[in-house]
Amino acid sequence: MANEMNQTIITVLLLEVGSKLKVENTKTMKNNIPNTKGIK
Repeated sequence: MANEMNQTIITVLLLEVGSKLKVENTKTMKNNIPNTKGIK
């Protein structure tokens, strides 16, 4: 039982970290788009 609980907690944490990384990536991509346009 305890092992299943740990598995669930780890999965939830991984999902949270993944969504945070996605948010950061979209922020940096949005910041980079004007820069690339300026260079071209």
